[in-house]
Amino acid sequence: FSLPGDDYIVDPLATYSLEPLADVFASPAVEKIFHGADYDLVSLKRGYGFHFANIFDTMLASRILGYKNCGLAALLAEKLNLQIDKSMQRSDWGHRPLSQEQLAYACLDTRYLLTLHDLLLEELQQAGREQEAREAFAELANLEPRPRFFDPDGFWSIKGVGDLDESGQRIVRALYRWREDQARWEDRPVFKIISDRCLVALAKEQPLTSEALRRSHILSDYQLMRYGSQVVDIIARAKRSKDPLHRPHRQSRERPDETSLIIYEKLRAWRKQRAGERGVEPDVVASNDLLMALANQRPRTLAELESIAGLGHWRRSQYGAELIAVINEALQHTNRDEEQHH
Repeated sequence: FSLPGDDYIVDPLATYSLEPLADVFASPAVEKIFHGADYDLVSLKRGYGFHFANIFDTMLASRILGYKNCGLAALLAEKLNLQIDKSMQRSDWGHRPLSQEQLAYACLDTRYLLTLHDLLLEELQQAGREQEAREAFAELANLEPRPRFFDPDGFWSIKGVGDLDESGQRIVRALYRWREDQARWEDRPVFKIISDRCLVALAKEQPLTSEALRRSHILSDYQLMRYGSQVVDIIARAKRSKDPLHRPHRQSRERPDETSLIIYEKLRAWRKQRAGERGVEPDVVASNDLLMALANQRPRTLAELESIAGLGHWRRSQYGAELIAVINEALQHTNRDEEQHH
């Protein structure tokens, strides 16, 4: 993180406690500036139990303002004429010690957020969008991590698994389940252990020795050093395995009723038009979940809109009358259609 004039790097893999940050994160008096905060906030909540108040997300602010390229590098280039070398982005951040190049790159992730915040806040105020942004930031701060659920048969959904023979599918199954255990033990996302693409590549190549694994160039040097012997052993055991493969039947989700679907599509059409007028992506106007909640609950008056979670005061004041009109019109059409059928 950065303060005016200083950059700080906190290593989440180190043994020291991050507890001193808890009061700062939870304080409404201290504004915390992020870029693309959703993943960071959920990870910090899940890993450390932190709570957040008073955040500002430069990515979300830029989306509300209608910027087309909202990545940090693109914004720094456009707003501050800074060019960021992104070559370090794909380096192995789990390996210790971090290189000087990695440390320098990590500092750039936050060094200019204070300046970017000031520029975007001024634009939000000039455009009359600050309240909208503040409500969106508050929604982000209230995001809660979903319980981590692992489906041992989830490997079937990985692209390319269906094209493998049974031996390859058994290898993917074994590596997939090992990867989950390894990720939990290291407290890292599974894709940081070995990617889905690499699981399928290993199942195709089926290297049975460390040398064959190295020659395949599927894993990085760090992955070879850390996981190579385990991967080779898992592949060998999976090839010998005769455990049957059962592809589970997908449970179909409960489908919304026909009226809800009609209202939902009408709301989507309204959202598309509104987003086009504003020059923003449709989800900036309203998320799919919010539209479905409106379609299912079908508020008929502005007062009834207050019960819709996630709508917020700003959206209600700006879009409330339009939303009610769309819902009522859709309901009138469906009622007329039903009367004609009878």
